[in-house]
Amino acid sequence: MAILSDLVKEDITDLPHMGVRAVNLKSGVPALLLRTGFVGEKGYEIYLSYGYAPLLWSALLDSAQPCGVEAQRLLRLEKGHIIVGQDTDAMSTPLEADMAWALGKNKEFYLGMRALDMHKKRGLNKNSAALS
Repeated sequence: MAILSDLVKEDITDLPHMGVRAVNLKSGVPALLLRTGFVGEKGYEIYLSYGYAPLLWSALLDSAQPCGVEAQRLLRLEKGHIIVGQDTDAMSTPLEADMAWALGKNKEFYLGMRALDMHKKRGLNKNSAALS
């Protein structure tokens, strides 16, 4: 948060999880700030015109040490935050990915409900733990 406070003009402490806000960087660059956090920590994504990226990168390097995202990807997966198409393939269902918790069980209907019900009755090929 201290790093962002050095970069962003506005107070962003009240930005809720998955909230988005138009901000101005202290360099005068307009941007969108998205509050994320898929691994238990507060995270932020900054969206701005690509021409300003080198300016932002230089400012970030003045206050932070860059690192790879592999650790974040693993923590995200451990928490069950999958990226469809990256962590699953086109043939995976929420049942096989052990993601049945994400389905609208209290809804009368949702797109794909019938297909998943049929698939569950037939049995799963990839992850039988999801049937329980």
